[in-house]
Amino acid sequence: MKKFLILILLKLHFIGLSIYGNTISGEVLNEKKQPIEFANIVLFNTEDSIPIASTFSDSTGLFEFENVGLGNYFLEINYFGYSVDTLKNIRVVDQNIILPTIILRVENNLLEEVSVTATKPIYERKADRIIFNVENSVYSQGSDAMQALSKAPRVQIQNNEISIAGRGNAAILINDRLVHMSGEELSQYLKSIPSNDIQKIEVIPNPPAKYDAQGAALINIVLKKNKKQGYNGSVFGSFTQAQYQGGSIGATFNYTKKKISLNTSITNQINKGYREETHILKYTNQTWKDTTINPKKNNNISGRLSLNIDIDNKNTLGFNYSGDWNKVFWEKEHIITRIRNNNEILMQSIRNEANTNRNLYNHSFVTYYTLKMDTTGKKLDIGFDFFNSYRNINRNYTNEIYNSFDSLLSYPIPQENTNGLQKSYIYTINADMEHPTNYGTWQYGSKFTYFNVRSDNKQSILQANNSYFIDTTRSNLFDYKEYNEAIYSSFNKVFEKEFFI
Repeated sequence: MKKFLILILLKLHFIGLSIYGNTISGEVLNEKKQPIEFANIVLFNTEDSIPIASTFSDSTGLFEFENVGLGNYFLEINYFGYSVDTLKNIRVVDQNIILPTIILRVENNLLEEVSVTATKPIYERKADRIIFNVENSVYSQGSDAMQALSKAPRVQIQNNEISIAGRGNAAILINDRLVHMSGEELSQYLKSIPSNDIQKIEVIPNPPAKYDAQGAALINIVLKKNKKQGYNGSVFGSFTQAQYQGGSIGATFNYTKKKISLNTSITNQINKGYREETHILKYTNQTWKDTTINPKKNNNISGRLSLNIDIDNKNTLGFNYSGDWNKVFWEKEHIITRIRNNNEILMQSIRNEANTNRNLYNHSFVTYYTLKMDTTGKKLDIGFDFFNSYRNINRNYTNEIYNSFDSLLSYPIPQENTNGLQKSYIYTINADMEHPTNYGTWQYGSKFTYFNVRSDNKQSILQANNSYFIDTTRSNLFDYKEYNEAIYSSFNKVFEKEFFI
C-alpha cells in the first residue's frame, strides 16, 4: 500500500512537470514481493531496438525515466541471479506512464545452495565507478571476459561493440592498461580471457584525466593476484551446446613466497559457430531477398604470465605478459539473393560462395615500477607497454548469376581472392604521479606513445591457367606511423560518500 501511494504521488508530481517531457516509472520486486535495489533497467525504442536510456532501481525498488519523447518503447530489466525480463508495448502519448509491478524470477541454472563467508558484495558503487566483483559470482567459472562484461551494470554489447548506456562506446583496460584493439579483434581477445582469471570489472562512465580513453568511458578488467604463500594450481574445463558443440580446457599455476608472486595460466578454446540471416529490400518494382548462411570453426590458445616483486614497503616492480593465438580453420559463407517483381515472379538470382581462413595473434608486454613516497598515499608510477598485433585473412569467393529459369548467365565463373595482412606495433612510456592533499587529490604525469601500423591488401583474379593475377587497381600497401606526447594534470575532489550495493 505504501509503495502504491508513493507511485501515485510520483505520478501527480510529474503531471505538473509534463511541459518538460513525459516520464516512465515503475518498481521491481522479487518473487517474495521484496524490492530489488540496483536492478539495471534499459529503455529501448521499439522501431529500431536502439537503447535510449538506462537507470537503476533504488532501495525501494522504484525507478524512473524522465523527458521521454512520444512513441513506442520497451524495457529490459536485468539483475544478477535473476532471469532477464522484458516489458513490451509501452506507448507514450503525451502522458506520464506508471508501469505495472515488475516481478523478477530467480534463474533456474543457479546453484541450489551457496555458502559465502566474509566476501565482498557482487556489486559496489563508488564515487566515480561501479564495480562488478566477478570472483564472487557464478560467472567466475566456465565463461570468459566477454560473457562477464555482458553481466556488468550499464554495459551493453552489440555486434562486437562494447558501450556504456548513456555514454557511448567504451575503451577497455586490463589492469589499468589500455587495450589497443576494437571490434572483432577486441571481442576475440576478451573471449580468450577465462572468467576465473578475473577479480573484478570496473565500469567508469566519467574517467579522470589520467586515462587517455579512446571512447567517452572506460571499463577496467582487473585480473587476480595470488595472495597465498606457497604454490597452487588448477585444471579446468567447460562444454557448451548450441547449434554445434564447443568447449575449453586450461590450467593455472601460482607461486608466492615472501615478496615474490608469480601467476600463470593457459587456456585452449575450440568452437564451431553457425549464423543465418535474412534481409529483404523493397524497391518500387522489385524485391530483393538475401539469405546468408555462415558456419565456421576456430581454435584459440591464450596465455598469461604475471610477476610481481615487492622490493620493500615502498618499492614494487612488476612484469605482465598476455597473448592469444586464434586460428579459424574454416569459415564458409553462402549468400543467395533472389530478385522478384511486384507479382512475386522470380526474375534473377545471385549466388555468392566464399571460404575464409584467418590467423590472428596478439602479444602484450607490460613492465611497471611503483614508489610509495609516504603514508599519505603519495606515489609515483612508471611504466613501459608494448603491444603487437598480427592478422592474416585469406578469402576466396565466386559470384554466379542465374536467370528466372535457373540457368547460369555468366561463364566462366569469376573467382577472386583477397589477402589482407596487417601488423601493428605500439610502444608506450608513462610516468604518473598521485598527490593527495587535504582538499582533494592531484593527478599529473606524462606519456609518450609510438604507433606503427602496416597493412598489405592484395586482390587477385583466377585466370584460365589456374593462376591468380594481382589486380593492382584494388591492391594497396599502407604504412602508418605516429608519435604522441601528452602531459596531463587534474584535481579530483570527491563529495560523494562511498557505499555498497
